[in-house]
Amino acid sequence: MRFLGISVTDLVAGLLIATIGLVVLISSWPLHMGTARSMGPGFVPIWLGIILVLLAAGIIFIEGLRGPAHVATIPAVRPLIFIPAAVIVFALTIQRFGLLPSVFATAFISTLADPASKVWRSAFIAVVLAVMSYLVFGYGLGLQVRAWRW
Repeated sequence: MRFLGISVTDLVAGLLIATIGLVVLISSWPLHMGTARSMGPGFVPIWLGIILVLLAAGIIFIEGLRGPAHVATIPAVRPLIFIPAAVIVFALTIQRFGLLPSVFATAFISTLADPASKVWRSAFIAVVLAVMSYLVFGYGLGLQVRAWRW
């Protein structure tokens, strides 16, 4: 459905984002903005509000004026199951088992959200991410993370 040549869905989405941006902008306006070099407490919220309003204008006037893009389809179920499951597994295993097993399990489960994923590819990605996360957090940043905890 279209209203004034603009898709109603894009119009509503754009107006919602613009409203959020305006509320952020108006509520943060009294704060001192500062400069990019010496940021005040209002710097990030003011720019966030401006960016939200500009994005909303783009949604309304660029996306809204395009023709119908596609017919609505049923959302994929696998990502809705595996991505939250991976986050929950990470939260439950990081303290008990350590960084390497936790990141491995999280990455392995999250790659299963793709219907075309193969087990060997998921395992390879999980191993690489686990090792890289330990190298970045353990050695690179010097954080006190335990690799294994049994």
